[in-house]
Amino acid sequence: QYKTLEARINSPRRKALFDQLTTSRASYIAEMDTLLKLVQSGDQAEAKRVLLDGVRPRQLAHQKDLAALTQFQETMMDEAAAEAQATVAEASWISLGGAVLGIVIAAVAGVLVTRSVTRPVAAAVNALETVARGDLTVEVRVDRSDEVGELQSALAATVRSLRQVVGEVRSG
Repeated sequence: QYKTLEARINSPRRKALFDQLTTSRASYIAEMDTLLKLVQSGDQAEAKRVLLDGVRPRQLAHQKDLAALTQFQETMMDEAAAEAQATVAEASWISLGGAVLGIVIAAVAGVLVTRSVTRPVAAAVNALETVARGDLTVEVRVDRSDEVGELQSALAATVRSLRQVVGEVRSG
């Protein structure tokens, strides 16, 4: 298990803490083996001394090293969480900016498209109103090739035809 864990370590600080933990663990296990042999041999006095002077200090050192590694891991997790939150916040701002930019582009495009239709149609309406008042001197500009341009062209043809008819009526 320690070998698998050791292979996944990617930080020099984490590696140093892990090495210290491994060293203190090995020392603790070696002292525990000595204690077990003394207990099995029946040497209670020496076993007590090894327990108090050998096992216990090594156990405390191992626990201290384990706590240090755990604390380091918790700090690294906190930093990773903060970094992830910052990335999420940045992505949120970028998404919001993109949405606002999209709305602005759509609004500008809507205004431009609306103007490109309403202005020529308004000019055609003005020309028709002028003709309706009897003024056939109006000039209809045909400056487009789309449906609005077709409307302009038809209106210009109508005005020309009306001029021709009025001219023919006057002459004769």
